[in-house]
Amino acid sequence: MSGNGSQWGNGWGSSKGWNSSQQQQQQSHPRASWQASSSSRGGPRDPSRRGDDGRVPRQHPPPVHNEERIPRRPKLDHHHQATATSSFSSSSSLYHVRHSNHQHNNAQPAQSMYTTKKEDPQMMVTTATPTKKEEVPTKSEPSFSTTSSIVNQVKVEDPNQTTNLTDSSVMSPADWEQKLLSQFRFPPEKYHLPAEAFVPDNVNRMNKKKEASEVAIQKVMKKMRDKALREVQEEQDDEDDDDSYVSSDSERKQRNRLSDRFPYEAIQIKDFFNAVPDCLPFTMGFDVFGLRDKDEENCLCPCGKDLFPWHNQHRLEGVGINHCKNSKYTPMGLMRHLRTEGEKGCILHYGLTIYMEHLYCKNSHNYRGGVGHKALYEMNDANYKIAVAAEKRELHHEILVGRQKLEEEKARRMQLEHRQIQQTEQLEFLQKTNKDAFQKIKQLEEDKKALHIEEKGKTPVLSKFELDCYRKSMDAYFGLAKAVASSKLETEEGPLCVEVHQENGFSLQNFFNKWSSRRKDKKTASLLFCDLNYGQGKREMKNFHGMKIISKWNVQFKNEINYGRTAEAKEQKVLDTAIDEGGPTREFLSQCWMQMGDLKLPVEGGTDVSLFEKHTHGWVPITDEMLRTKLKAALKENGRLSDDSESDDSEYAGKIEQARMYYRAIGRIMLHALASGNTIWSSSMTPLYQNWLLRGCRPGDEDYHKEDILKHLGEKMRKFLGVVHEFKDGTEEVLNEENIFTKFIPEQYLSSREDICLESMKEGLTLGGDYNLPGIFRTMPLEAVQKLIFSCPVLTAQAIIDILVPDYCVGWEGSKEDGKGHRRMQEDFFRDLCDILKEREHREKELPSDKLSFLCLFVAFCTGYAFLPDPMGNPNFKINVWFNFPETRKDDYPVSHTCDNMLTLPGYLYTNPDRDNFERILDESIYGSVGRLDMN
Repeated sequence: MSGNGSQWGNGWGSSKGWNSSQQQQQQSHPRASWQASSSSRGGPRDPSRRGDDGRVPRQHPPPVHNEERIPRRPKLDHHHQATATSSFSSSSSLYHVRHSNHQHNNAQPAQSMYTTKKEDPQMMVTTATPTKKEEVPTKSEPSFSTTSSIVNQVKVEDPNQTTNLTDSSVMSPADWEQKLLSQFRFPPEKYHLPAEAFVPDNVNRMNKKKEASEVAIQKVMKKMRDKALREVQEEQDDEDDDDSYVSSDSERKQRNRLSDRFPYEAIQIKDFFNAVPDCLPFTMGFDVFGLRDKDEENCLCPCGKDLFPWHNQHRLEGVGINHCKNSKYTPMGLMRHLRTEGEKGCILHYGLTIYMEHLYCKNSHNYRGGVGHKALYEMNDANYKIAVAAEKRELHHEILVGRQKLEEEKARRMQLEHRQIQQTEQLEFLQKTNKDAFQKIKQLEEDKKALHIEEKGKTPVLSKFELDCYRKSMDAYFGLAKAVASSKLETEEGPLCVEVHQENGFSLQNFFNKWSSRRKDKKTASLLFCDLNYGQGKREMKNFHGMKIISKWNVQFKNEINYGRTAEAKEQKVLDTAIDEGGPTREFLSQCWMQMGDLKLPVEGGTDVSLFEKHTHGWVPITDEMLRTKLKAALKENGRLSDDSESDDSEYAGKIEQARMYYRAIGRIMLHALASGNTIWSSSMTPLYQNWLLRGCRPGDEDYHKEDILKHLGEKMRKFLGVVHEFKDGTEEVLNEENIFTKFIPEQYLSSREDICLESMKEGLTLGGDYNLPGIFRTMPLEAVQKLIFSCPVLTAQAIIDILVPDYCVGWEGSKEDGKGHRRMQEDFFRDLCDILKEREHREKELPSDKLSFLCLFVAFCTGYAFLPDPMGNPNFKINVWFNFPETRKDDYPVSHTCDNMLTLPGYLYTNPDRDNFERILDESIYGSVGRLDMN
């Protein structure tokens, strides 16, 4: 027979009130034959109606109308008693048994058990008064089945469906400490408690505690219900044994009120165990290492008097207060205390035992890989030894992990100290050797302190693999663009011919002045300055000729020498004209970067206007306002612009457009350098503009750290703090450490140049937006962009020596013995070359900044560049030094081939092979070629 009975409606004896499943349950029950056929429990006793025990059911007095009654429960044998108990155990728990509107903070005493008309229907076994026409179940239907009406009205709370807590529920260490100490009646000193007690619970621990409390509530309610059912059955059995006594309806009703037999109300049980996870001193001694002798002796029972403040915090008045007299226990002592009190009949201690066993995973392998906490077992239990072994294994593992972390921390600290010592030594050396660099570093540190800039985290060093991936990504982008361009260009057109005349050396200013005024020709350098559209009207194709900008160029340096008209003179002219296989293009680009800062806007009859100004890290465009002001002043000098002229004067507007053409040509030359894999001189574009023009990143962006901005500017920014500045939009603000980076710097260095200078350069770099460079380079860190595209900021002798690749005895056809002798001489000679480079570097430290050093001229002589690409971003860039026998004679001057980055020396060296003589010859070769970009 199931304990889950039905709601019987108005007449509990009516068969119409039952559902089909309940009827089947009744018919299948062994005592179904006890079902009465009469409509009333009254009437004479029928001897034929005997039960299994042979007894005739006793006749009851007639029912009292308007008063609730309950049929008596027959005496059950052991089998049916177990069935009934198990049926209740499968039912829902009695969490919300009494007072559905009960407030947790205002627990009320239980209502009187003697009231008949105002009984709480949820807390007593209730039936309606049977009518005459309703069929009343007899003793064959056990009376306690009607108590299932309580169970059906209870909300089931499944521990497995617990709402998990989140990270936001985790307390801070300070709040945790305050909460812990507030739960003691006499708060102890902090140093008397174990250190582990001040570590807040994480999310998993909090969820585990909540789950354990719900399991304890479920089992406590079941235990109280089972005990109450046993008492009811015992009283009914005593009444059945005494035939002379017949209980009244009110007595039976009082006896069957299960909740009145509970030591605590259901809401009190739930409130108590829901508060147990918040009782921090309860489990304080369980999770300690025991580093001090009394660390484990810090467990307090929640029912003890020392946790009276915890009771008040959760308003647990009348539930377990002052039940326990002892104050502190060890974990094993606490579990022994809980079990002992629980066996004596304390339902709270029984529930606390269940809570602890579930929390610390008794008989489960989920705790430290063992069978639960060792305190859950007695010392003579085999599981105790297993738990102790599991605890030792975990402790051993934590010790190993701790040692490893300690060694890592020690190594990191030693590395940091070593780095600090190195930085100190470098600064001291820098202070003695390069006062300017020392002042910059000192200024940066002072600015960071004044502007309250947090130290930038350690930037991971770019690996060769990462740089190689970035290089392949960039090459793939431009490779695809050039493939598309070559498919559209007509094959008979050929590459763009950049004709460079070198009267008294190459001049970028003359080159710009000449070709900017030429008519557009798709085969000449005029495409650097003109629009790149093809056709007219509806047939016009935007940027069609832009494909020639990214394709291969044929740079031709024209000599101004008058060769004459003879056949021999013409042949000599062809021989003197360099064939562009990469070297002339590199030389042209290198000269563009070197002379870009001196580029000016010519004004006839007036002062030419400089388009760039010197900055700490290189050349930057002048501001738009400065360009307009200087241009107006220059035009007024020659009388072409009066004071009252408008700014839209035709000559003035034409000069502004010419300035845009010059800036746009610089951008197009840079685009060709990117597409052809050539290196750009780092001083031609400062890091701030590298970030904006190539990566689309400007000050104020999240990925542009303030420390990097200060480094890239190289100016003292703390001097602007507290200054009232009027911005372009007309607003005035006091500059502080925030708006200096978000508004002031962007306006001063970007917005002030965007209209003419930067916008024109950007248009040339992207060909009016056809090439989305920020889409490529924003995915790379700025450091990677600098290593792939720009040169090393400083050229050193050691950097040159690192890329020199000697090749001895090239083309030697003599004996091996003679070859070995020549090789030894050549090796000594190569070492002399390296020593010459080092000495010249040391000799030219005080050289003016506008003069090219010997190192720059040596690299330009060998490669066409006056600088070196970054070795990490361009690992294949080398200078080959050939000691050649077939192509040279003894005492020949060194010869360079810039297309192949090659320096050729005579295999037989020199008649006087000492170092001074070679240095003189090398100087004559290098300085004699300065300004000569032909084959001579």
